[in-house]
Amino acid sequence: TFAIPVEPDQTYTLSFYARSDQPGQRLSYNTITGVWPVFPAGGTVPLTNQWKRFTKTFKAPNRIVSLGFGNHWPTQPCWIYVDAVQIEKGDTATAYVHKPVGVFLESDARGNCWQPGTHPHARLRFYGKPATTGRVTITQEDFFGKSTDRRTLRFTLDDKGQASLPLP
Repeated sequence: TFAIPVEPDQTYTLSFYARSDQPGQRLSYNTITGVWPVFPAGGTVPLTNQWKRFTKTFKAPNRIVSLGFGNHWPTQPCWIYVDAVQIEKGDTATAYVHKPVGVFLESDARGNCWQPGTHPHARLRFYGKPATTGRVTITQEDFFGKSTDRRTLRFTLDDKGQASLPLP
């Protein structure tokens, strides 16, 4: 996933629902941070064909967390489904609440990582209820935590509940 900002030395809880179309499969998950190879939470969970919630509490070692999921040694061809993923501050997972607007980063750069001075055509893609309006504040920082740019952009979801904003 993209980088998720967190506060260092604070406790967070990862939760998600998962299932497989073929019972007996295993899902591996991992949190990746801004320091390699520091993985504060991860593991492998058994799956059935019924949705089940999994949780893991961890302490953030630095300011960035990212998530990864994978099919752990499949025993047969299968589909694994992961839904309602959330990372929240504290040691308890609360009920999942669907946010009114979802957003993800998209670019021409593999893994959404690019070198300074290149132009990856980065954009935010929004989705939700049609005609929803809002604003998003973009803060760009270098690897030393120094802010290099900050601006607020407005968006309106179209009749399909989508919008795209190019990033500066």
